[in-house]
Amino acid sequence: EKGAKFLIFGLNEGQQEKMGNLQKKIEEITQMGKEPIIAVIERRGEVIYYKINRMNFYENKSRLEQSFKI
Repeated sequence: EKGAKFLIFGLNEGQQEKMGNLQKKIEEITQMGKEPIIAVIERRGEVIYYKINRMNFYENKSRLEQSFKI
């Protein structure tokens, strides 16, 4: 019998989460062999699920810096 494919963690709507903490959670879940899912709990109690993965912004940083040069 196979284990779960996904690991879901919740965030309340309006709750701020540091990117470093979010990246750490994603990395830990991925290392477990699971796909991370964020469940955003709205103020009215509705839940919206988002499939997420790790993203690096290193390449975008140089492009962004170049776009601001005059």
